Amino acid sequence: MCSGTKLSSRIVALGTLALFFVTAAFAQRGPITQQVKPVNPEFQHSEGVHLVDFSHPKRIPGEYIIVMKPQDDYSRAIDVTQDAIESVASLPGTEVQHVYFDALNGFAAKLSKTSIKQLLDNPNILWIEANKRVSIDATPGSWGQDRSDQRNLPLDDDYTPPNTGAGVHAYIIDTGIRTSHNEFSGRVGNGYDAVDNDNDPSDCNGHGTHVAGTVGGSSYGIAPSVTLHGVRVLNCNGSGSTAGVIGGVDWVTNNFIAPAVANMSLGGGVSSSLDSAVQNSINAGVVYAVAAGNSNANACNFSPARLDAALTVGSTTSSDGRSSFSNYGNCVDIFAPGSSITSAWHTSNSATNTISGTSMASPHVCGATALYLADNPGASVSQVFNGIVNNATSGVVGNPGSGSPNLLLYVGEGGGDGGDGGDGGDGGDGGDGGDGGDGGDGGDGGDGGDGGDGGDGGDGGDGAPCSNCEHFQGSLSGNGDSDVQPNGNYYQSAAGSHEGWLEGASGTDFDLRVYRWFYFWWIEAGSSTSASSSEYIQLSNQSAGYYYWRVESYSGAGAYDFWLKRP
Repeated sequence: MCSGTKLSSRIVALGTLALFFVTAAFAQRGPITQQVKPVNPEFQHSEGVHLVDFSHPKRIPGEYIIVMKPQDDYSRAIDVTQDAIESVASLPGTEVQHVYFDALNGFAAKLSKTSIKQLLDNPNILWIEANKRVSIDATPGSWGQDRSDQRNLPLDDDYTPPNTGAGVHAYIIDTGIRTSHNEFSGRVGNGYDAVDNDNDPSDCNGHGTHVAGTVGGSSYGIAPSVTLHGVRVLNCNGSGSTAGVIGGVDWVTNNFIAPAVANMSLGGGVSSSLDSAVQNSINAGVVYAVAAGNSNANACNFSPARLDAALTVGSTTSSDGRSSFSNYGNCVDIFAPGSSITSAWHTSNSATNTISGTSMASPHVCGATALYLADNPGASVSQVFNGIVNNATSGVVGNPGSGSPNLLLYVGEGGGDGGDGGDGGDGGDGGDGGDGGDGGDGGDGGDGGDGGDGGDGGDGGDGAPCSNCEHFQGSLSGNGDSDVQPNGNYYQSAAGSHEGWLEGASGTDFDLRVYRWFYFWWIEAGSSTSASSSEYIQLSNQSAGYYYWRVESYSGAGAYDFWLKRP
């Protein structure tokens, strides 16, 4: 569980002017009305502030991301964020680096141990996450453009897209863009630099310019008429921090022009804060294409790889095999060309470079998304997602990797848009080597958490209080111990009624509670806390959503039986 030792650290003051800026920015926005996918119940059960990644190998010492609880409106969000900053502003070493008001409610700051101790008692904070290093997902022309408009090899030395992406806006969250490059011919719109905190996202690395060229270059681009926007979150060395990346995502969420798609060809490990920021940006209407990562590992172990609504892209070679570096698994949604891709470079207005990585694959999908949006400007994120995935060529990727879909990007006509179904597999920029497991922070783990269905529920011989229900067993070690059911996770449910029955060992006093996911947080939806261990809860006429149950020991130790009936 995550309710262990409370470590410490602290923030940097913005001062009166900065606090005024926060207030003004918040005042112009409406309340957040979209939900992010639930985190594992163990991550948010205990009272108080949760600490995330304080031992992560890529943490930046002394830097933290503070995520506030959602509020009913932005004026209240202003107050709680300002109060949190003011509570540590006078403490030595506090330095606020970013304030978030669109993709997240919160801020990033340098903090001392004294400051973190101060924040731990703030009831309006969800969690404090250690800031971490992130970097580009590249390994040191384009045949990928040619491959994208035909179903099968060999290449025909021609690229004829169904349109050019005109009218669509593509946001390149990366190292910036060389706006004067011949490939872009006056099609670069406004941008943002989260590294220097200004509006000049000039590229001094090359990676972002290369990515932009693949998305929308006149010669190398999948969508050669798309409007490009540089969002610089990585420095001249191609590295940055989670806080800076969130700053870029936050800017996109606040400033995007629809129809819009964003590309994230970067990675640095699992981050609940980054996941939430990207999810909220998607909820606002921005389609995200993200690199699966270059670790030859399961993409589900990277952020925002775990997000269902992001298009996660693996890399292929010119012979249609999975690139040796490409991440794989059921969090990958589609493959695209990523090995030895030629595109624009930052060193001159005509410079090019040939590099490899899932960083190069993702912008192919970003460009394809721009083409889709040009023809379907009013499409929802899920419609775009399904349109891209359902139009892909099936069965041509060699060795896609365990759990991966065998789907290769195709931008030609045909294939259908797939309607408005689920947002598909988790996005994921991953790729940057060990992310060191995030102490239970994400647990996309099974919308349904359904283990044990149809096994023993309601078979009559074991004293079941219900028919056609599920049966789970466990034990508690003593006062204060608790278990999450079913099987340690939450489940996704259709609308209807939920019922839970608990029977604990003789002489114990076990209680039963049920929780429902509400925007960013688990809220208690019902409880049964009699003086015995025989408990029952019924939730009637509930809406569709996510739920979990908790068995707690008020006193005593021993085994218990739990039965669940759900829609």
